[in-house]
Amino acid sequence: MFVDSGRDFCQFTVYYLQRKQKRGEVKRTFSQQISYDTNALDFNVLHANSLALNKVYVITSKSTASASEIVINNLKPYLQVIQVGDATLGKDMAGFVIEDRRKPKKITWQMHPVIYKVFNAGGEGNYTNGIVPQIQVNEYSSLPLRALGDPDEVLLSSVLHQIYSKSIYNGTQLQDVKVLYQSDSPFIGFSN
Repeated sequence: MFVDSGRDFCQFTVYYLQRKQKRGEVKRTFSQQISYDTNALDFNVLHANSLALNKVYVITSKSTASASEIVINNLKPYLQVIQVGDATLGKDMAGFVIEDRRKPKKITWQMHPVIYKVFNAGGEGNYTNGIVPQIQVNEYSSLPLRALGDPDEVLLSSVLHQIYSKSIYNGTQLQDVKVLYQSDSPFIGFSN
């Protein structure tokens, strides 16, 4: 999704740890970043196939994280992003795995150092506590849950209401629904 023909889609600001715990900062535009990969498409090819959107709706939950949050945050300087649902998880940093790859393995543990945080072209980032939606909607307010794409599904209905000013959503509140287990959050377990 490329919007402005005069600028690159987004600018990456990456903070990383260097030797001896010194911090550094690397700023690259999207076209500079993809130029490092010789197999990547040329930026002009990507731009020519853009959708030229000025607004996008994004449905989120507490399980929305990482790459999805980067897309949401990095689109904001270039088009109107309307987030519907719940606040995201808040994974605004990343790293890599350091492990023993010898055969046979002599060390069984791994290290996962955090090596960067991502900010958008406007310098916005730092969403460790999640990205809060403009339109908060509880997807459990109407049970049973409906299939993805069903216009009666609560989150999609809320988006359609915003777009077409008509809603199928009946407005049932959370206190009417008790969520016993959220299958996409296995570490949370049962809630009260």
